Amino acid sequence: MRLLGIGHGVMDIYPVQGRMYPGGNEFNVVYNARQLGAQAAFMGVFADDRAAGILEDTLRGAGVDVSRSHHERGSSGYALVELRDGDRVFTDWNRSCALDEHPFCFTEEELRYAAGFDVVSTSYASRLSPEQISRLHGAGARVSHDFNDDFTQRQLEEIAPYTEFAMLSCGHLPEEELERLGRTVTDLGARRAVMTLGSRGAALYEEGRLLRVPARKAEAVDTMGAGDSFIAAFLVSWMDQENTRGGADPEQALRDAAAHAAHVVTLRGSTGISFEIDPAKIGEYLHVNRP
Repeated sequence: MRLLGIGHGVMDIYPVQGRMYPGGNEFNVVYNARQLGAQAAFMGVFADDRAAGILEDTLRGAGVDVSRSHHERGSSGYALVELRDGDRVFTDWNRSCALDEHPFCFTEEELRYAAGFDVVSTSYASRLSPEQISRLHGAGARVSHDFNDDFTQRQLEEIAPYTEFAMLSCGHLPEEELERLGRTVTDLGARRAVMTLGSRGAALYEEGRLLRVPARKAEAVDTMGAGDSFIAAFLVSWMDQENTRGGADPEQALRDAAAHAAHVVTLRGSTGISFEIDPAKIGEYLHVNRP
């Protein structure tokens, strides 16, 4: 299957470890999709600092096509991270990176390119406006959008109508709210709602039915990228089944996704790839202070 991720690549910096890990929402999705055998491409915005070179080279080295990405002056996105009992906690991040300053406004050629993939993965971090997501949908792209866990009713209303897969982090919601949320999202126009629930597993709501699967047990070292890896594995499983069997089994896709996410939390960072960094010299890698 062919998957395109549009949007976000960042450097996750762990000062206590003195390590930095390439990552970011769509970065993680395409990297994991490629690891699972998909033909994956990334359409992002790379800055002109050292971190951007590492991010781009990491994807290219994994076999991800980055040829349609943009290159702009500015800083790569970054986050400072602490591990607390294996759970990743963001302590700081830059509020403006190259993607914030140069968000996508798709050309007609880029829309045709995106529509040629089995699925296009976007997220709240893609910095795509509802209008741009609507344009993707209108061009024929099958859109998967990650709303994260702090989604608002307005965001659902503006984006859900253009999504094939509405991805929602719902570990904070009680069980009785899941079906209501799934119905709300699909009534707004999403084809289906996929809800990750942390240690409680995952759920899918489609055509008036809520399907649940348990989480896979794992000795978590770092939860960074768990949700993104779930999304990647879910989409790869779903599209592979469609392409080879003529239709997808939602439960199988959920179980495949849970199994892959359980593997990823045993890695450091979102991919297990890291580089040494002196926290006092972050400016050598990112243009954090440049106007």
